[in-house]
Amino acid sequence: MDLLKISNLDNFHSMGFKLRLIGPVENNVSKIVNKIASHPSAEVKPPCDFKNLQTDDCLAGLLPYKHHPAHKGYMPNKAIRLLSRGLPLISFPSEYLHRGPYILQYGTKETPNIYDAALQAK
Repeated sequence: MDLLKISNLDNFHSMGFKLRLIGPVENNVSKIVNKIASHPSAEVKPPCDFKNLQTDDCLAGLLPYKHHPAHKGYMPNKAIRLLSRGLPLISFPSEYLHRGPYILQYGTKETPNIYDAALQAK
């Protein structure tokens, strides 16, 4: 996961955004996730069935990890499901995700972090 790119949650807070992380937390990022969860603009929820996923107050779906050569051609299942709910995606640049009004990228010159991409989604 590339959660370190979420460097300033205060920006999210000042814009009224809330970061909601849902799903299992891998051991190698649990300290980072706990730190993020302690911020007033963030919440961490346990995994849930997709049909029970609350998205009515969501700006976009977040794919917060860089693609690794071992994952060539990989796209998370949640990407299609979030798009089917009408949510744009915010993702690290990938040759497998077409860039368009519904796929926003961070880690680029124009949008260096997730916050900048979220402003485009707004």
